[in-house]
Amino acid sequence: MGKAGHGAKQHDFSDNAIEKFLATLGKIKKEFKNWQIEFEDYILGEPSLNITGIYTSGESINKIPSACFVTLDIRTTPKLHGKLLELLKKTVGEEIITSFLKNPIEPIYISSNNEVVKKMKKFFPKLSITTSLGSTDQVFFAQHGIEAVVLGPGVKEVIHSANEYIPLE
Repeated sequence: MGKAGHGAKQHDFSDNAIEKFLATLGKIKKEFKNWQIEFEDYILGEPSLNITGIYTSGESINKIPSACFVTLDIRTTPKLHGKLLELLKKTVGEEIITSFLKNPIEPIYISSNNEVVKKMKKFFPKLSITTSLGSTDQVFFAQHGIEAVVLGPGVKEVIHSANEYIPLE
């Protein structure tokens, strides 16, 4: 949290929440580089971090905001998942409030030697089998002890981009 003030009076009484966030983001990104190495998974790769939203308490364009709310999309690995919130709090300190907007979903995968995967290979021999780094419905099955694979259209390299497409053949 910062302290609101007039945009023309940078140093008088204000404490810009956005600037505080940017300093905190620098700390997080520095630590996250270490976490990417320490918590890398041999199948899922390394954890990822992206800023997907920034919101402030700024009611007008000439008011320094007292609060800055940030949404981070952090994709964990099995080794990092249970430790993430504690590591974030340790990195940012008590001044920054960290919380999950949604229940965090644990990353999962099944072995290429799994019976479900073997049957998929048998029924669809031309399809390539890959690991998805994004979230899929597979996790909801796994939460109930059901092993599943995901079969779907699309080109992974363009998911959620402006030029997303599905090949017709």
